[in-house]
Amino acid sequence: WSGNTLSFSVVAAAGSRNLQAMVPLTSAVGPFSGITRNGAPVAYTTQTVKGIQYAFFPATAGNYVADYSPDTTPPVITAVAAAAHDDGTATITWATDEASDSRVDYGTAQGSLTLNASDASLATSHTVTLTGLAPSTPYYYRVTSNDAANNSATEPILANNPLSFTTPAPVCFRDQT
Repeated sequence: WSGNTLSFSVVAAAGSRNLQAMVPLTSAVGPFSGITRNGAPVAYTTQTVKGIQYAFFPATAGNYVADYSPDTTPPVITAVAAAAHDDGTATITWATDEASDSRVDYGTAQGSLTLNASDASLATSHTVTLTGLAPSTPYYYRVTSNDAANNSATEPILANNPLSFTTPAPVCFRDQT
């Protein structure tokens, strides 16, 4: 151990194949944030064994460094879009660069986004449906995502005006066939 990193080497015996290694996802110095082999990032999967979560990765020969630095980087929000529907709903979608939850704050006045809808599931592709919307009405909104380390990002940022959409006029006749 050196600070927030665990360094180790893997030497595979002649003829060995498909070796897997594992490191715990939590430690006394912080949460697992990634691993490298000879300086290059290593892909890993997570599994729980007897109640403890581990990162599993191919144990090819080399020098490894597992990083246990706390995550202080908020998710990056992109591709925010709104689709208003004539049934009094709107679908708000966006993407994040890391798994995070979903929240939409909205309202009928730019400075008063007092309503909200959310989904606590961690995902990178986000969809939140707003319900009970009035027809032919402008709505303003912001999206917020928090990652597993509770780093938060909001789009647009609070210093900027919120995004908007207008609900369609009511439909007087709808063909049900």
